Amino acid sequence: MKKSILLIFIFCYSANVYCQTSIQLAASGRAKFKLGDMKGAVADYSSAINLAPSDSLYLLRAFVKVYLNDFQGVIADCTKSIELNPNRELAYSLRGKVKFQLNDYENALTDFNKALQLEPADEEIYALRGMTAFALKDYKNALTDFTKAIELNPNDEGAYLTRGAAEKTLNDQQGAIADFDKVIQMNPNNFAAYNERGGAKIHLGDYQGVVTDCSKAIELKPDFLEAYINRGLAKVNLNDYKGAIADYDKAITLDPNVQDAYIYSGVSKDRLCDFIGAAADYAKAVELNPNSLTIYVNRALLRLHTGDYKGSVADCNKSIEMGCKDSQVYYNRAYAKYYDHDKAGACADWNKALQMGDKTADVEIKKYCK
Repeated sequence: MKKSILLIFIFCYSANVYCQTSIQLAASGRAKFKLGDMKGAVADYSSAINLAPSDSLYLLRAFVKVYLNDFQGVIADCTKSIELNPNRELAYSLRGKVKFQLNDYENALTDFNKALQLEPADEEIYALRGMTAFALKDYKNALTDFTKAIELNPNDEGAYLTRGAAEKTLNDQQGAIADFDKVIQMNPNNFAAYNERGGAKIHLGDYQGVVTDCSKAIELKPDFLEAYINRGLAKVNLNDYKGAIADYDKAITLDPNVQDAYIYSGVSKDRLCDFIGAAADYAKAVELNPNSLTIYVNRALLRLHTGDYKGSVADCNKSIEMGCKDSQVYYNRAYAKYYDHDKAGACADWNKALQMGDKTADVEIKKYCK
């Protein structure tokens, strides 16, 4: 009898020490996390898990691993937390965030869907699911989720910004501008909102508005590459070719591999009759990405201007092969063919341009093809 009582006492005492040790290790892990000792925190949580595994401990360790950029470790710990507690909303949302960072958008979407089933009023998850849908080019569902996030939290600056980006992609430029206006109202120093609003104004032909917005974005963030690109494009359309070249030069300084800077710098130099400089810019653009339709459309014009008619025809051919449906390409190719003594080919292209709706081609047909 005494032996049995002694065994019960030893068991209860051991269990109490066992549980206290796990709790103490978890508390130590939290303390180390607060002090910035992430590796120490992971070690303590790991020891606690070895003694008394729980969904909470796996989730806590997963959070710490985020700071160590151990993303696969985060996913593994969240998965284990979910195995132990399938209703752990935070585990789904954290795992989804990490999968999103790893560009695993489909699986991130699955996790966000589950998180919202468990917690349907979480505006952050709506915003994250919207960003995931946007990455998957599902812009309508992205718009729906951003709108829901704003409904749940009308002061969510990021949701207005991302909804504006979705609206811009869906060609609702006025809706996009309204959202970017709201962001700027909430935070006048949000440089991204100025640049995005400038991008929307490009589509509306408000080029001076683009220059104003992108200049503000650059004032707030002097190394803002995209703002230089957008402002340069607006200056091209305003016939400020020297200003455009200056913006593209700055963009190339910031990132020598940004293809659009070379393309539109080439366009600007062509307009200023700097044909050698334009040719060099187009050559660099082709080197960076030989599959860009915009290069061949614009280089065809340069070659037409410089008397390289066969080269111009070749670039127009390439543009058409790549799916260009712009009547101007046929119109330009017609001139290249005409100057290269291919009258029949030229007239066929002017007729094609006319069929596509280019009324000016009719003037050339009457002048050259009778």
